[in-house]
Amino acid sequence: MQKQNKISLRFIAAALTLCLLAGCNKAAPKKTSYNAEGEVSAAGDITAENGKYSFLWDSENNCAILKSKKTGKVWSTIPYGYLMQGEMSGVASVSLTSPLDITYIDTETLTVKDVKGSVGAVRNGRISSEKIENGVSVVYYFDELGFSVPVDYTLCDEGLKASIKINEIAESDYPIYQISLAPYMAAAQNSDDSYLFVPSGSGALIKAENRAQAAKYSEPVYGEDPVSVSYADTTYNEGIRLPLFGVKDKNDALLAYITDGAESAEITAEAGDTEVGYSSVKATFRLRGYDLTKIADHTGLYKYIKKFSDEHISLENATVIYSPIEEESADYVGMAKHYREILRRSGVLSKNEEKYPETALEIFGGALVKKLFLGLPYYSYLPFTTLKESNGIIMEFTGLTGENAVISLKGYLGGGLTPDKVGGGFTLNKKSGGKKALAELYADCEKNGNKLFLDCDPIRFSSSGGGYKVASDSVKTANKVRSTQVYYDTALNTQNKSTKDYFLLSRAKLFETAGKMNKMLDKYGIDGISLSSLSSLAYSDFDSTETFCKNGMAESVGKIYGELSKKHSVLSENANLYAAVLSSGITNTPIKSSEYGCFEKEVPFYQIVFKGSIPLYGAAVNTANDPNRVFLKSVESGIGLSFSFAKRYEEENNYLPYSALAGAIFEDTKESAAQYVKKAADYLKSVSGSEIKAHSSNGDISRTVFENGITVYVNYGRESANTPLGSVEPESFIYGKEG
Repeated sequence: MQKQNKISLRFIAAALTLCLLAGCNKAAPKKTSYNAEGEVSAAGDITAENGKYSFLWDSENNCAILKSKKTGKVWSTIPYGYLMQGEMSGVASVSLTSPLDITYIDTETLTVKDVKGSVGAVRNGRISSEKIENGVSVVYYFDELGFSVPVDYTLCDEGLKASIKINEIAESDYPIYQISLAPYMAAAQNSDDSYLFVPSGSGALIKAENRAQAAKYSEPVYGEDPVSVSYADTTYNEGIRLPLFGVKDKNDALLAYITDGAESAEITAEAGDTEVGYSSVKATFRLRGYDLTKIADHTGLYKYIKKFSDEHISLENATVIYSPIEEESADYVGMAKHYREILRRSGVLSKNEEKYPETALEIFGGALVKKLFLGLPYYSYLPFTTLKESNGIIMEFTGLTGENAVISLKGYLGGGLTPDKVGGGFTLNKKSGGKKALAELYADCEKNGNKLFLDCDPIRFSSSGGGYKVASDSVKTANKVRSTQVYYDTALNTQNKSTKDYFLLSRAKLFETAGKMNKMLDKYGIDGISLSSLSSLAYSDFDSTETFCKNGMAESVGKIYGELSKKHSVLSENANLYAAVLSSGITNTPIKSSEYGCFEKEVPFYQIVFKGSIPLYGAAVNTANDPNRVFLKSVESGIGLSFSFAKRYEEENNYLPYSALAGAIFEDTKESAAQYVKKAADYLKSVSGSEIKAHSSNGDISRTVFENGITVYVNYGRESANTPLGSVEPESFIYGKEG
């Protein structure tokens, strides 16, 4: 068994700093009662400085101020331009002068209400400040609501560090649901030459121009929580994979990244509000989870209400670092490169040392299909592609293209693509071909230079077995009942009852699965494992022993990756940060945003961060609604092409929640897929392992420059376009070295 030194060494470094990057359980929350008699004091103007920045706590205006020594640019929790006006009054000042926006729970009406720090604490003179090393510790007292929130503002090497001390929050009659930290620190005055950056999918920009109606955006970091969201409320989007956001304010920019509590955060932006005059983006931290409870009102109609958890999350701090991006780097590319360097200095990211193929194949094994016997329903495993057939597909396709591939075998364990036992019982389904067929497939891949990964889902399950029971080992909702997950048919706007409901494995049981997966890989003699669900799904668990509001997911996943990577390669899919930095490669890399109407353009921020450090592969070209556009999106950032294949798929089984299968039939798509590979092969080899140095777009034309000097122009339009490298055809690309 080949040991992957690269990922093993990376994990050793990552284990020391993973909590810093993605939020770690450090302490259980204290049960603190609010004391309305707490003494309020002011520390005066407090200053700290280092080689790059100066920090000031302005006790008169109760705001934190960060100044760049290099450029003189000032960033403040109250927008500095507004602060310098002197007179701060009116409707706009309520928002602009608020250090916190808080949503609390009205326990009488079972509803949530909002209060802004400016009117809840600041204007009442209810702020205590105390000098600490390199900064100030501030407590905001909300006397009327009976809670107080402590926040530390400190100067660090990267800029201003703001931390809500979660375990020191005091509450009385009104529990806090969520807190928005420094809502206008990352803000720009409304202008068409400024924008907000949000990490939706690959990344997106929101222009900070005046609008008739303000543009609003909000997405949870690491995706929606399936334990708290009703299936009826779920819609597909690309999600947030990186815990960060930013703003470009004319010639300056600011990157904000979450270091503690990322899993419990959401990124919220509001652009173009003419009443406020500023556009801003912020992090909001959820302190409590909730469950949707269906009740009938006085008319007999049903509605959903939120039932909140009693205890807040097990988290010590919720922290954001605000880091200025200066001069020629002051844009989204500079933000991405800066974050890449932060990850490298932290020891969790390094230059790619191992060459991987530029093509990824996803092969679907099978799934449980609902059938009837004497009128009684039952589920039977239907093989879409046996292991022998998979071997044939791989050999034929690599022969057609002349290129090696990274292969992920999906749906070959237990119930296949359908959640069955945890990890599919960590055993091959006999109908897929068995141990001997897998050994032959693996040996052929090794001989021919292909990399094989067996996909395993240790999170979702529908049946007891393999050491786990549905009744005792499933996650609990805020109501302390088992969380049932269902498939939702968006086309019919109803629950899909043709498929199995399933459950999520208890957070306390997750790490156990690492040992079982290691034994499975040893049993079958396989080096690589794919963790598609574990790398992209973060979820809550309100078990009686400890409250997880998605928080701590990074720590749990990090431990699993570390255990597996001691002997094996680990492939991820659409990976969240904490999984991405521990991966041998990432498939289904986000290549677009969630496509909200407020987005001005999509940008390859995710790719800029990881390209050159981790092998990346885009979405499957052949199963996309617009294959050529997906192809060009991968080309734009120089990441590998991906394809999904199956030997067969019966149309009568199209109720399965795997609609991509219908477009994945190998015989139908192999020729066109091979042409895409051939078209991009030389270009992708020329930028393999190379970082993205620059990126821009103008209309239908994008330009990407790689560190080795290669530049690629992609034309998404329907007319030819001139570039410094020559004319580029419609819906095509051209590459080379400029000058």
